Amino acid sequence: MNEYTTVNGIVIELRPISSKVRDVLSTKYDPPEVPTYEVVNVAGDVEYHELTEDILESDEDRADWKKYEEELAAANEKFSEMVVRTYIKFGTNYLEFSPLNDAWAELQEEYGLTVPKDAKERQLYYFLTEILTSDSDLRNVMANVRSLGSQGRMLSIEEAEASFRNTVEDGSEDEAGREDGDAVEATEGTGPESGQMGS
Repeated sequence: MNEYTTVNGIVIELRPISSKVRDVLSTKYDPPEVPTYEVVNVAGDVEYHELTEDILESDEDRADWKKYEEELAAANEKFSEMVVRTYIKFGTNYLEFSPLNDAWAELQEEYGLTVPKDAKERQLYYFLTEILTSDSDLRNVMANVRSLGSQGRMLSIEEAEASFRNTVEDGSEDEAGREDGDAVEATEGTGPESGQMGS
């Protein structure tokens, strides 16, 4: 059995996610179209080229690029949340963690957080906010579930962190066909690594 121990000493069972689920997930990434500009070639025909940040000339170009960046950030955030939900649902035993009472929810709501009322959503939310309380826990669980599906082994904490850093920093991949773990940078934190893994 592959397990991960959180910074609070809670043992979570990890399992690989099937390639079919990962393939479907990868199709869910829906980035906006890159804005274009017009160029008239020597034949008098109009050509359309994608804008890049370093060739913005007009106010219209800058406005289009700003809108594109905002839409891209929103698409990345939406996909990141989808990746996290999928990895937790298919890659952990999150359903086995149930609160003893509603004290946790009442405390969160006291501080302005919205706790889902739907039973399934509430269970997932509980796991993400009360079991995986450390940013490093979430990063390491995600990285190790990903590793189980692709390499058949558990990563060390250092390898897990390096895996996510490399994914985030590598901009050479085709965005439309990127692997499902590539948009998870939204889950990264700045705290020190914690937790133990074993199999």
